[in-house]
Amino acid sequence: RGFTMVELLITIIILAVLAAIAIPGFSRTRLKNDASQAVTYLRAIRLAEKMHFAKNGVYLACANNAFIQADLETEIAGSPYTFVVTLVANVPVPATATAPAGTKPGFTITATRGAANNTITLDQDGVFATKGNQVIYQPAA
Repeated sequence: RGFTMVELLITIIILAVLAAIAIPGFSRTRLKNDASQAVTYLRAIRLAEKMHFAKNGVYLACANNAFIQADLETEIAGSPYTFVVTLVANVPVPATATAPAGTKPGFTITATRGAANNTITLDQDGVFATKGNQVIYQPAA
C-alpha cells in the first residue's frame, strides 16, 4: 500500500511551514557570524597598522581588501565585508599630568557589507562604532 495524494500534500505543507520558520533564524545567525568575523578582521588590521606605524612612523591608507592584504600583510580572504583604512590627520589628545593637549596621527578602519548602512568602524584607539558613530565598544582608559 502506498501513500495517497492527500498524505503527500500534507507532508509537503508541513515541511514548507517548518522551512518558513527556520530559514530566517539561519539567516540571522549567518549575519551575526559574519559581523563577528568582521570584528576579528578589524582588530587584525588595527594591529597591522600599529606595527606599520612602529616600523615606519606613518599609518598606511588602504582602499580595499586587496591593498590591505598586500600592504599590511593581513589575511582577510573570504569575508563578505569590504575593508577600507582612512587616515585621520589630527586626532585630539587630551592633556595629562605629563603632557600637554595636542594632536596625533590616526586612522579609521571601516568594514562595509552590501549597503552603506551596514558598517562597523574601528579607530586607532580601539573604539568600535556602527553607522551614526554609535559607540558599541570602547576599551578601558
